[in-house]
Amino acid sequence: MRFVASAVFTLCMVALAGGPAVALTADEAAMKKVLDDSAQAWNRGDIKGFVDIGYERSPGTVYLTAQGPVMGYDAIESLYTQRWAQRTGGPGTLSTENLRFKPLAPDYAIVYGDYHLVFDGAAKPASGAFDLVFHKGEGRWKIVSDHTN
Repeated sequence: MRFVASAVFTLCMVALAGGPAVALTADEAAMKKVLDDSAQAWNRGDIKGFVDIGYERSPGTVYLTAQGPVMGYDAIESLYTQRWAQRTGGPGTLSTENLRFKPLAPDYAIVYGDYHLVFDGAAKPASGAFDLVFHKGEGRWKIVSDHTN
């Protein structure tokens, strides 16, 4: 009886905690690493590194903004560089969480998640959701479509 009560308690605790941790596939881990490495570049103020680590160097790569799509790696890098130049007080600290991975094809996947960007002295972080389409080319996962709000 003690074993049954213990098992029920454990199952309830796992359910309340959101279920057991699920190991990432190799591709999911590789995409997470891209996000982690690009966030590290951002956090140290390396905006060119942030873009280079994360985005596919292609004229077809797209970043969707409220003003419309920004097409191509070079235009995306320029957009981030211009925004960075206008920012005072440093890059802030970027982090992502609640990542969900959905394969679309062997070499394409979409990643959904949340981001937080904390600036020194700010009352609250800039936060929002994103969906990123990744493409695996030359053995590496890179973002080809970024919709962040």
